[in-house]
Amino acid sequence: MKLNRLFTLFAALFLGTQSQATTGIIGTGTNSSGYMSPFLISGGTDPSIRAMSYSALSLSGIGLMPGMLVNEIRWYKTTNDSFINGTTARAILYMRYDTITYNGGYGSGPYNVIGHISSGFMPVDTVYYDDAGNNIDSGWIGFTDLNFLYTGEDIELYVDYLTTTNNSGPNTTGAIQFTYSAGNGRFMYLDDPVTSSSIFTHGSRPNTMFVFDAVACGGTPDAGDAVTDAPGAICEGVSFGLDLVGYTSVQNQTTFTWETAPSQSGPWSTYSMPLSQPLIGMTAPGSTTWYRALVECGSNSAYSTPVELVVLPGLQPGTYTIDSGQPTAGTNFNSFNDAVLGLECGIDGPIVINVVANSGPYNEQVILHPVPGADATNTITINGNGATLSHTSNNSTQRATLKLDGADYIRINDLKVVVNGDTSFEHGHAIHLMNDADDNIIHNCEVTVNTTTSSDGDNTYVGILINGYSEAVLGGGYGDCDRNEVSGNAVTGGYYGIAFMGDDQNNPNEATKVTNNIVRDFYSYGIYSAHNDGAVIEGNDISRPTRSDIGNFYGIHLNPYHTNTTVNANRIHAPAGANMTTASFAAGISMWDLGTINQSNPNTISNNLVYDFKSEGSHFGLMLNGVENLRVYHNTFSLEYENTGCDGCGAFGVYQHTAAATGLDFKNNLISINGAGTGHKRAMQFANNTDGEFDHNNYHFDSSIAANAQVGEIAGNLYNSLSDWQIIMQDEQNSISVDPQYANPSGGDFTPMNADMDNKGIFAGVQNDITGAQRSTSTPDIGAYEMNPVANSVKGVAKAVAIVVYPNPVKDVLSIVSDEEVTAELASVDGRIVLEQKNAKRLNMSALPEGVYILKLTDGNGQLIKAEKVMKQ
Repeated sequence: MKLNRLFTLFAALFLGTQSQATTGIIGTGTNSSGYMSPFLISGGTDPSIRAMSYSALSLSGIGLMPGMLVNEIRWYKTTNDSFINGTTARAILYMRYDTITYNGGYGSGPYNVIGHISSGFMPVDTVYYDDAGNNIDSGWIGFTDLNFLYTGEDIELYVDYLTTTNNSGPNTTGAIQFTYSAGNGRFMYLDDPVTSSSIFTHGSRPNTMFVFDAVACGGTPDAGDAVTDAPGAICEGVSFGLDLVGYTSVQNQTTFTWETAPSQSGPWSTYSMPLSQPLIGMTAPGSTTWYRALVECGSNSAYSTPVELVVLPGLQPGTYTIDSGQPTAGTNFNSFNDAVLGLECGIDGPIVINVVANSGPYNEQVILHPVPGADATNTITINGNGATLSHTSNNSTQRATLKLDGADYIRINDLKVVVNGDTSFEHGHAIHLMNDADDNIIHNCEVTVNTTTSSDGDNTYVGILINGYSEAVLGGGYGDCDRNEVSGNAVTGGYYGIAFMGDDQNNPNEATKVTNNIVRDFYSYGIYSAHNDGAVIEGNDISRPTRSDIGNFYGIHLNPYHTNTTVNANRIHAPAGANMTTASFAAGISMWDLGTINQSNPNTISNNLVYDFKSEGSHFGLMLNGVENLRVYHNTFSLEYENTGCDGCGAFGVYQHTAAATGLDFKNNLISINGAGTGHKRAMQFANNTDGEFDHNNYHFDSSIAANAQVGEIAGNLYNSLSDWQIIMQDEQNSISVDPQYANPSGGDFTPMNADMDNKGIFAGVQNDITGAQRSTSTPDIGAYEMNPVANSVKGVAKAVAIVVYPNPVKDVLSIVSDEEVTAELASVDGRIVLEQKNAKRLNMSALPEGVYILKLTDGNGQLIKAEKVMKQ
């Protein structure tokens, strides 16, 4: 007998006397066949190799348990065979322990037979047959001098059977027939013929006898090593399992008793009763604990190597830090993921986690699940303090750098979040909320997705995403993320800048706020919204100033289904700042297929400024397709470029595509189109007849383009002048055509300075203008700006002073031109004063972080003159 070291898992000292042998048979079939033979017949008629598999489950079914000795393995032969020409035979049994995985179903293959039987199989025993007295007669034949310890695993067997001859004739035997069990159990691999070097799985296997017995206790047992299935540190109260590996046992005679201790050195206390097997399920205690097992066999015993279970208790209310330069201990976490582990164990009060300034960068993927105990009072605030969190994902099902996967009441402030991916094999969601993640705030973060390669046309890249699907931006899945706020962030790059969507019109996201963000240099969509109720998209600055690899531009795109949604006071500009020769079109605001919207929950587009559209494609201030009961108030669409490079292109203030736009309430809007190119110039274009209320609007064309411009088109009919338009649109009798004489278009200030526009609007319920200044409730002004605001939404009553602030957005220096000396006060959106200057003329904002600020200008007596939002980029 030859025993490989893999099978000699017992020592001589451990073996005592053997008990009475037990016989167990796997297979009850009565059919006989040479094809099912475990032997390869060399020189016979059926040259093939069989590798037979036996699962641990089937072996335990006949009573063969770990720790038992296997003495014999035989198969039932139905024929008496003679040897011819002095033939002799040698049979070697090969065996290996294996986790059996069958390659396909019955008859599948081929697989390489040589590679299969040469990996891990070792010789166990050898038997010789000849015609002199050791014939292969009928009955149970095989190997009867085995003595190996079964360890409880799946096993595979094959027999190397070789015939030779002592005479000149061929070496042959009679037919070798074995009984077998037929079926689809996939018990045997077949190589047929051997020259093909290929294995096929087979649903049959010869009936097999195992003879075995138990081993008596003797000597000191091997207790092995304690192990746990906990994936690192776990939370208090979480279930886990303990087990041993590398131990020896005697069936029905070995017991296992688990002990615990607060440290590796003890003191140790008994935890469990003596068990017949070591595997045990437990619940994590309140603190880190060590575990070991006492293994006893008869009067002999040994302890296993202990294992540590690291337990993270729930966080107590208070302030913590993340500092990569310090270990996780006390109130500090070494990484974001260490902090996540702590949080997911639960909280019972408000938690603040401050990332230590100048620590990191943190290169990790962070996924935060629901935190037990988090609520409107017990919030979790993570202050990034300008630290960088970055990740490169090659996993299409986990694309995010930072994901809130069902987590609620999380506040993320002042964190730089970076997506490193830039190839088709990498994916990028910088910040992702999904799976009913509610009441979260993403504020004042700097989000960067790559902008340099054409792969960004791949729509897997997005800056901030709220949806119900991990594998793409648009797709199904459970979203239902409500009352989340994305505010004051600077988002650069991606196919989408910010995208948020619910499941469908029956399960929309509710009350999402996307406010005061700078969104720039995306591939196609600045802000994308779908299936939302009560959403607010307000105060955002959206542009593509430096990106040359671009597609069609959608500043703000709603599609499909929205109710009670407000798009207010957004600045949308420079769709092709680095590629003005592109023929891709640019739409400031587009709304497609919003569904049936009744008058009780309309959507509102107000106070938006669309300007500086320069490219060779078509330009649209507002693009509509299939919308109902939409309120459009106080918007300024200034489309001034020539549009000479695209056949059929043009500039359109409002453009209704193929599906009709009905029930429009269109008031107090300013549309100016002054490009001198040959493209179409139309303030209003409707592909179909439309209805609603239109009045108190200003449609202006420069006199130089009058021959190529029309106030409107409806269903193919052109209306060149305002008077023509007023004939067909009876409500438009109070509309005007006046040059607005913008205050400083190059600086982003589109306040009308022409007195002929003053007080020409009608109050439509919009209380404030694009800067936050309060509108007149009796005679408001047309367009996004109130020319002479009577009050300010921030504080006090505004004094009438001729003043211009530019540029806005600003990169470095903000200029202030005023008739009298003013004091400037610049504050962040949370009210913190960041700059103050008397006799202000130039405010140096170069050192300030990107984001949205509130500028207040007062005179020498402290009276408010002007207050407006300033975008720092």
